[in-house]
Amino acid sequence: MSKLENLMHITITVSVHGKPVGPDFTTAADICGEEFTLNLGAGADADELAAALNEIATAAQEGRLYGWMAQEIAEMVAADDIVPLTIDDYAAAFKKSEGDAHA
Repeated sequence: MSKLENLMHITITVSVHGKPVGPDFTTAADICGEEFTLNLGAGADADELAAALNEIATAAQEGRLYGWMAQEIAEMVAADDIVPLTIDDYAAAFKKSEGDAHA
């Protein structure tokens, strides 16, 4: 029998509000205006979920939330959990945004 906690998910959204101070700041330009969403809890036990939340909270307290997020993304790419978008992916996203604009 499932526990209610096994059906719950926690979503944390990190938005980067700002703009680069000049054209040489390409890393800043890559993240400005972006929104990153972390979904926690899927298939995790209580200890794993608590550890993930504690890791995020510690990074925020120490002023290294962006570094933590960049490392998480790098690990996903290394594990092949993230793959580059294809032209078909971009076309589908554009088509969806066009449909949303006319709704």
